[in-house]
Amino acid sequence: MANANRPRVYITHAELIRLLLSIDHAQPVGIVTRTVPKMRKTGNQYYGRVTKITEANVFANCNYQDRVNRQLEREGKEANFVAGERAIEMVRMRVDEKPRAVLYKDKLDGTRGEYFEVHFYGHLKCETRYLLDGSAAIDKQEFSEFLQVPNSAAIAAHQGTETEQVIRSYSTRNILEVRYRGTDYVVIQNP
Repeated sequence: MANANRPRVYITHAELIRLLLSIDHAQPVGIVTRTVPKMRKTGNQYYGRVTKITEANVFANCNYQDRVNRQLEREGKEANFVAGERAIEMVRMRVDEKPRAVLYKDKLDGTRGEYFEVHFYGHLKCETRYLLDGSAAIDKQEFSEFLQVPNSAAIAAHQGTETEQVIRSYSTRNILEVRYRGTDYVVIQNP
C-alpha cells in the first residue's frame, strides 16, 4: 500500500478513530487489515495459527440499502431492496446517529468496540496474504479445507442482485494502515 509519492503519517489508535470519524460521506479509502480467518476447529492443525493480511480499496460510509438498490438498477431490475433488521441495527450503532464510517458494537465479552464499516466493490483491488504463526508466509491452499466461506450466491439472491454487494465491519484494532485523501496513515501498534 505504501507509495513513495504519498506522505506517510504515523498515528495512534485514538487518532485513527478521529480520522475515520471525519469521513462524513461515501469516500474511497485504502485499508490494510490483520484478521484471523474463520476456520473449523476439528482436526485443524492450523487453527489459531493463521493470520490474514488484506490490502483493499473500499468505500467507507456508504448506505447499504442504497448500494444494493443502485446495483439492482444497473442490472435493469426494480430497485426495491429493503435492508433487514441487522443492517438497520448497524445504522443505529453509528456515532450520534449521523452517517459515519465508525460503529460502536457490543462484543461477546460485554465490552464495546469500535468498528470500521466498509463496502467492497467488485472492480476494486483487493489483495490477501496469509501468515503462519505471525511471520511465515503460507499458501491458502494448505488450509483451505478448514476455511468457513460465506455463501456469496445466497447473499446475492437475498439482495436480488447478480453479484453480492459486500459490506464488512473491521474492528479498528485490526487496522494496520489507512490511505485517505492522498496520505498513508500507519497505525502505531502497541506491543
